[in-house]
Amino acid sequence: MGLVDLAPTLLELLGAPTLPDVQGQSFAGLLTGRRGRFIERPIVSTDLVGGESVRTRRSKLITTKAGPMLYDLAADPREESDRATSDATGVAAAGPLLEQAHEACASWHRAHPSDEEAARPPSRSDPAWLVNRDDIERKLRSLGYAH
Repeated sequence: MGLVDLAPTLLELLGAPTLPDVQGQSFAGLLTGRRGRFIERPIVSTDLVGGESVRTRRSKLITTKAGPMLYDLAADPREESDRATSDATGVAAAGPLLEQAHEACASWHRAHPSDEEAARPPSRSDPAWLVNRDDIERKLRSLGYAH
């Protein structure tokens, strides 16, 4: 379950209609005992300096400019032993999950263009593929963190 699942869950619990553009899925049935099992999905995240991560119940891959880091969460829950160099299959398995997340994000952005996005073409080299960089910078400036 991820943060994207919160809105659909709350809407269902309130009896409100679902929104057509929401990416998440409701887990209200699990909370109320009305419905079967929740379909588990990997959690994909990105940072503002080009790193990404894919987390499943069993493993976590973090990509950085220095290279990937892979952790076996079942055997190493504290993430103390990087297995990226010894488990190429585990590193490769995360690739399709990242591509699915990139495509889902790109699809959402195509359906919901903002003025900033309309003014510049999307770039896969932009480290903030998941967030609106201009909005983040504006917020950081308002808090005194950026000039």
